[in-house]
Amino acid sequence: PHSLAIARAMPLAKIQQGVVDELVRLGWLTLEQQAALANRPDALSGAALDCLLQAEFTITPFRCLVAWGRATQLPICDVTQHRVTVLTFERIPQDFCQVSFLLPVGQVGERLLVAMGNTFEVNLQAKLEAMTGKQVVRMLGLEKDIQEINSRERNDPAEISEPPCASPPISLSLPPLPTKELHS
Repeated sequence: PHSLAIARAMPLAKIQQGVVDELVRLGWLTLEQQAALANRPDALSGAALDCLLQAEFTITPFRCLVAWGRATQLPICDVTQHRVTVLTFERIPQDFCQVSFLLPVGQVGERLLVAMGNTFEVNLQAKLEAMTGKQVVRMLGLEKDIQEINSRERNDPAEISEPPCASPPISLSLPPLPTKELHS
C-alpha cells in the first residue's frame, strides 16, 4: 500500500508568527496575506520568511527589520546610517565582527551598543562582555548590511573616517566682577 502525502499547514514558529502579526498591526500585510502565510505547508526559517515576505509580499528589508524588532522586543539599528570610524573596532576586532555578523555602533557609559544580524546566538552576548569588559546592549540590524559594512571597511581602510571632532571650546566674554562689597 502506498502512503499518500497530505499537505498540511505547518504553523509558523512563535517568533516568525510574531513577525507576521506585527506586519499586520503596522498595516504592511493584510489579514488575507497573514492567513496565506499561516496555511503554508512548509516550515519557514527566519531567513526564508524574510525572503518570502520580500519576494511575494513586497515587504522591504527595513520593514522586516522593524517587525522582527517588535516581535523580539529588541531595539533596531539601521546600520547603513552608522558612520564607521577608527574607533568602531576599538573594543571588538573587525575579524570577529565579520564572522559573527555584528557591528559595534556606540557606547553609552559602561554599555557597548552592538548591532547583530543574528540575536539568537545565545553565547555571543556573554562572549562579547568577557572580551570587552562592558555590558552589551543587543540591537537588531540587517545581516546583509552589517556584512556589507564589515567587508567594505576591511577591503578599503581609507573609507574609515576619523571620529568626529568635539566642538571648539566656547569662549564667553563675561563682564568683570564688581570690586565693591556685595553685602552692604
